[in-house]
Amino acid sequence: MTADGVKIENLYSLEDEGAPTPKIVRGEPFESTCRLKANFDKIDAAKRLLDALTSSEKQKAVYDLDDETWLVLRCLYARA
Repeated sequence: MTADGVKIENLYSLEDEGAPTPKIVRGEPFESTCRLKANFDKIDAAKRLLDALTSSEKQKAVYDLDDETWLVLRCLYARA
């Protein structure tokens, strides 16, 4: 994602942060000391929440990333 659509080369370097990628992809539990663990906990919590919703509730709670409602909500959350 860029502001003007032009790719910026070497903006970030790739580093092994210790994330157990294969286990994450398979949805397996894992023990991790990597600095991303807090984010994995948030992802797990979000998955549990979505699993608990009915189809009707899920339609009201889930938005495409380019949906205008999601963009507004994301901006409001970022300000909080």
